Amino acid sequence: MTRIDELVAEHLRWGMHFSPELEREYRSHHAQRSISPLRNGLVIIFLLLLIAALPWMPDPEMRRVNTIVCLAVLAPAVFLTILASRYYAHFSHYSQIVMSTLAVVISFSFLIVQHIGPTEFYVRQSVIPSLFVIFGVFTIARLRFWNAVFTAALVSFLSLYWIHSVRPLPADVELEKTVYLGFAYILGLAAAYPTDRALRRDFLLSRLLAEEKDRSETLLANVLPEPIAEELKHGWGVIAESHESATVLFADVVNFTPFAATQPPDKVVGFLNGIFSKFDGLVERHGLEKIKTVGDAYMVAGGLPKPRANHLEAMALLALDMHAVMASTVGPDGSPMKIRIGIHTGPLVAGVIGTRKFLYDLWGDTVNTASRMESHGIGGQIQVTEEVVRALEDRFEFERRGLVQVKGKGEICTFWLVGRKQISAEGASAEFAVTSPGPSQ
Repeated sequence: MTRIDELVAEHLRWGMHFSPELEREYRSHHAQRSISPLRNGLVIIFLLLLIAALPWMPDPEMRRVNTIVCLAVLAPAVFLTILASRYYAHFSHYSQIVMSTLAVVISFSFLIVQHIGPTEFYVRQSVIPSLFVIFGVFTIARLRFWNAVFTAALVSFLSLYWIHSVRPLPADVELEKTVYLGFAYILGLAAAYPTDRALRRDFLLSRLLAEEKDRSETLLANVLPEPIAEELKHGWGVIAESHESATVLFADVVNFTPFAATQPPDKVVGFLNGIFSKFDGLVERHGLEKIKTVGDAYMVAGGLPKPRANHLEAMALLALDMHAVMASTVGPDGSPMKIRIGIHTGPLVAGVIGTRKFLYDLWGDTVNTASRMESHGIGGQIQVTEEVVRALEDRFEFERRGLVQVKGKGEICTFWLVGRKQISAEGASAEFAVTSPGPSQ
């Protein structure tokens, strides 16, 4: 059984009615989807009324009354309904009531016209307009199933009351007309029931598709930066961008490998997920972009995919907050846990690679240097380059570490990021302007 069949079995009862909340949603959906075909149906009714107004009736008085009813009452009412369906924004909320009322009024109007006609004409033509109205109620009126059932029943009752009580017909003719109305009603039900059931099934299918689309878009947004995800939704292609100014942070949990070797898998994954989930919240709060995790390594970038002026300051604040999180974290065995962080800033290239399990990744010397700052660092410390210090020394405290032999780069002078400098109250507004995410440049 497919998922849509499961939904039909779960929600669509034989009585053609959903649960209250789902039924309200379906009625709104049905009303919006019915406007265009309903308008076309109203045009057909309008044309039929113009044809019915032609002088084809034998009695002069009948012709006069029929013309007045069709051209002065019914046709204008239908035409105004057409205009309302096109230009009145809330017409869909009232379309069911309007069409039910219109059906009863049309049927009643033609009963009056027939009532004043000669006996022979009345006997021959009585209830015929009502038959057309009943068929219209179940088809072009776009009424929901139970509304169509009740409206057609009201038209049938009105016609039967007329030929039995208002202007009675001979007994054999009454029976004949009653049978005609009954057949019309049953045929209408036979046509309307599967149609309404199919419409409700399509509604469940569209709802399921919308949920799946939202789920896939949410998943895509969690995997890729929002601008990149939006670009991919509009078509596949090579996505590569050069950023002249960006900041990269690498973080790694110290001694995690031996720790993982001594713990059950669920505890290892649960512990790491708890830490990284907290990091995810910090990254979002500082307006930065999580790139990926590899094992117990965590990678963040700033200044991309949308450039921002203060990405380096935001990254420094993130690093300090990450250390604060780790300072209050202990492993499942009660041992303290430390994190090692490295930061570098500069130009890099970013893009999406792969067609399956694709990944938004970064390349360039800036990325390599940031990785080396982490791998050549010390647990509980944030190691940064001279470029970071020159940009932030007026706002953050740094401690010189000295020259460090870095693989692939030789000796580099590195520093520890200690914390933020104390600022006066007068500088609070300036601090906010720098540390808050700035406009795209």
